[in-house]
Amino acid sequence: MEKFTKTQLNYTIIIALSLILFAKCANQLPPTGGDVDRIPPEILDVTPPNGTVNFKGNSFDLDFSEYVDKRSVQDAIFISPFVAGGMKYDWSGTSVEVTFNDSLKRNTTYTITIGTDVKDLNNGNNLAKVFNFAFSTGPEIDQGEINGKVYTKKTKGIMIFAYRLDSNNINPSKIKPDYVSQISADGFYKLLGLGNTKYRVFAIGDKFRDMLYNAGEDSYGAPFSDILISKEKSKFSDLNFLLTKDDATSPHLDKAVMIDRQHVLLDFSESIDSNRAAADNFMLFDSTASKSVHAKYFYKGNAGKNKYYIAIADTFNADDKMTLSAEHIFDKKGNELKNETVEIIPVSKPDTILPKISKILTNYADGKADLYNPKLEVVFAEGIDTNLCKKGIELTDSKNIKLPVFVKFSDNASFTVIPKIKLKPKQNYKLKIDLNYVVDIAGNKDDSTYIFNFQTLNYLDYSGASGDYPPDKSDNIRVVLKSIDKVKNNYEESINKNKFEFKHVYPGKYILWYYNDSDSSGTYNYGSVYPYKPSEKFDFYGDTLNLRARWPVGDIHLSKLNFEEK
Repeated sequence: MEKFTKTQLNYTIIIALSLILFAKCANQLPPTGGDVDRIPPEILDVTPPNGTVNFKGNSFDLDFSEYVDKRSVQDAIFISPFVAGGMKYDWSGTSVEVTFNDSLKRNTTYTITIGTDVKDLNNGNNLAKVFNFAFSTGPEIDQGEINGKVYTKKTKGIMIFAYRLDSNNINPSKIKPDYVSQISADGFYKLLGLGNTKYRVFAIGDKFRDMLYNAGEDSYGAPFSDILISKEKSKFSDLNFLLTKDDATSPHLDKAVMIDRQHVLLDFSESIDSNRAAADNFMLFDSTASKSVHAKYFYKGNAGKNKYYIAIADTFNADDKMTLSAEHIFDKKGNELKNETVEIIPVSKPDTILPKISKILTNYADGKADLYNPKLEVVFAEGIDTNLCKKGIELTDSKNIKLPVFVKFSDNASFTVIPKIKLKPKQNYKLKIDLNYVVDIAGNKDDSTYIFNFQTLNYLDYSGASGDYPPDKSDNIRVVLKSIDKVKNNYEESINKNKFEFKHVYPGKYILWYYNDSDSSGTYNYGSVYPYKPSEKFDFYGDTLNLRARWPVGDIHLSKLNFEEK
């Protein structure tokens, strides 16, 4: 009886402990139902406080508003200037003590930056704004500050690298920055605790998180000038950046696939400048028959990204050994593929598909044509005889009167139709394409006529924008009106006698920005990281412009582009 009682007691203890353990585990589960947590974590307090001098410790504390992912915190902390030896992290609830493994330098201002990579545990919400604070190990703290904004849609991971200009030969690909910050979700950044000297600052999309600029991989924004921090001028505001990517890599022909006996699909490593490419840039060589043939057509058609077609008039045996060579092909940055050869497997299947129209585009997405600069872009799915096709193109008005047009082919499958006379407002027109004159490389053609109906805009369908810029003979200001709607209608004008005006603007929402075209190229110059070349100064007009038909916006006063603080 006693043995039974002990056994029963043991089972009771085991069950009780199991229930306690289960209850604890159950408490770790997130609550079901309710609104999704979209509140980002915040930093409530830091130790030492911002601006502390004569700091004698070797650690700092961060207190978060909620539980955060510990690894994300480690990845988001940046120390300027760099402290060797790394750091260790001691967590207690929502707080962490970060201890330096090496000693801090005497009489030095340190800036701690906590970036937006920090995320909470509950729903992975990121810190909304970068958090900065500074302290000094000496009696004085450096007060220098540089701030600004990086104008980009994708703000995550964009770093700010600042270099002391002890020499002008700063190579960010080899030298890590003296000061580091990160941009917030709204694009703004701040560099604190800067000493009195000259700085060169870059915005870098640090893809590999190695604190180095990797050309061709990392996006960058170059400054319009180096910045001098001094006792007289300890703060510089609005050092803003536009991002681009340096492309010094030549395009490559990755592969070529014969889809029938007269068409080859080309796959490049990147988008090429099709305006500088032609059929003569491609040649097929049959080593079995010792025969070489140049392509007859080159075109984009309906090919995918980085893909293009060529068409050949000759045919090859399916068992022959063949190669395809491409030469003097350029990407959109001007990098050249000088000569490259790939193997290709011949195909004997004939082309029996009729050439078809892939799409016809007017100036605007709603199918309407511009009244002042009307054009229609026609894209066929495959290459055609361009000279013959021109004979089958006809533009007529609502009375079926034929109008003179100019036809310009961009490749062997695409062309633009431009009327030679001014069209009437709010009138119906027809573009007729007699497909009997549309013949592909294999001689296939349709015997019908394709008709595309469109209408011109009315005078009252347009909007506009106008304003002024402060007088300055040294500036060469260009103003850009950029659509933020799905369909991109962009306009650009130069300042003329301190005034600018955009006429005949398609209604929609726009942002307006402007730059000093110092090299008179007619396009914005982004500068370069190394060798360093400054970018052109720019600024954005603050408000989004809602341009409505018949209601142009005037009195847009642009601020002068200069180095002055705001």
